[in-house]
Amino acid sequence: MRISSIGIFLFLIASLMGCAVPYYTEDNPPPEAKNPIEEEAWGKLGPSPRQIRPVEQSIDGFVACIGNDIASRAPTQVNEIFQWPIADKTGAPKFLKKAFSEGASDWLPGVTNMMGRENFKVLVLNRGKINADDVSNMLIFSGAWTEYDRVTLSQARALKLKIMGAELRAGGDTSFDFIGLDLTYRTNSSNHYEGHVAVRALVGTTSGNVDLLYEDGGNGIAVSGRYRDVEGLHSTQRALYTYGITQLLARARGVDPLHCARQPNQALSARADLMRQYDKLPLAERHMLAQRWLRHESFFEATITPNWNQAASMALYRFLVSVEQKPTYDLSAPQFVLLAQRAEDRRLNFLTRGRVPVEPVKVERPAFPYNCLGRRIEGFAVVQFDITGAGGVINPFIREASHPCFAEAVSESISKWKYPVHVGVAPYEVTQRNLEQRFEFRFTDL
Repeated sequence: MRISSIGIFLFLIASLMGCAVPYYTEDNPPPEAKNPIEEEAWGKLGPSPRQIRPVEQSIDGFVACIGNDIASRAPTQVNEIFQWPIADKTGAPKFLKKAFSEGASDWLPGVTNMMGRENFKVLVLNRGKINADDVSNMLIFSGAWTEYDRVTLSQARALKLKIMGAELRAGGDTSFDFIGLDLTYRTNSSNHYEGHVAVRALVGTTSGNVDLLYEDGGNGIAVSGRYRDVEGLHSTQRALYTYGITQLLARARGVDPLHCARQPNQALSARADLMRQYDKLPLAERHMLAQRWLRHESFFEATITPNWNQAASMALYRFLVSVEQKPTYDLSAPQFVLLAQRAEDRRLNFLTRGRVPVEPVKVERPAFPYNCLGRRIEGFAVVQFDITGAGGVINPFIREASHPCFAEAVSESISKWKYPVHVGVAPYEVTQRNLEQRFEFRFTDL
């Protein structure tokens, strides 16, 4: 059987196409080989390091982990690295002291002020030089704060590169005096890692400057940049909020979100310019930008002082958000008429930027949801209720409140309260009547 020349030609073309070398570009990179051991080990920390574009950079420093009760129950290995001072009332160290490197100095207070839950972990990397192969100094503690796991060099490098990747790719200065990372994990009842929720990285110097290098709210949107003179680390939450507003505005105006990170010398002027633009925006647009940042509950929850009732505080926060979503909210609703009459002579105490509004409580729409940048919210609510044999709260009645928003917050959260169970009493039988509880709300630096 004779094969035609056309058939041979087509056969050769097909063979050459099958043996062709693929052409890879930056947008079409070659596939990376999987490392099963590294994949399994990295599962404790979050995404695989294969998802992070490699950057050639050595590890300077060590990784350690601090928690809200580690001052009293720190393992011996940590004491060799840090000298823990007397803890404050919340159990978090007021400051850290480097105890092993030359020129040791006190670290700024407030490094741990963003820890509010047991699964809130703060990593601290110091600038001291160590051997990058000495993985024995790279520790990360488990959720119980009583054990630690070794972190491999590749994991530590990937974690640092994930945080500082934008700076390294942009050719920025990667030196720092300390970097504090607060990572929120979602854990189950056995304290096993279930998922990454949020990461924020704060870099500071002993002169009092604070930089935000990386922020990921768990939705894949990351921002980077620098800001200066934020009144020390005690105001980090307000600084993050303020910075978030400027970043949202930057995106809305088509400004490069990494502008400040790439040009640190222009950080102050760039941020001030964005804030001036923010102040000139129409009220509705300002309100929208602010709420897009404030609506993240994980951010707001970290600003709540542990001494306050967190359930009521979170209920108030959600109430504020619901009011934002319902601009026609009417304070003349029946459940608020009595409150408005009792509070007729009171004034709102919501301090906005540079002025104190003096609108009476009895207004058609509350003033607090607007101009909320840098706001301060204060108020109270007094609630009366009965307790059942099962420890539940029934028949709640708001006796007094400085504003309906506080009454709504307490009313929403009171159903979650639990009191000791009365043995031998029917679950729904009332055991105590007309109990009163006063709640003080004071949110600052939002």
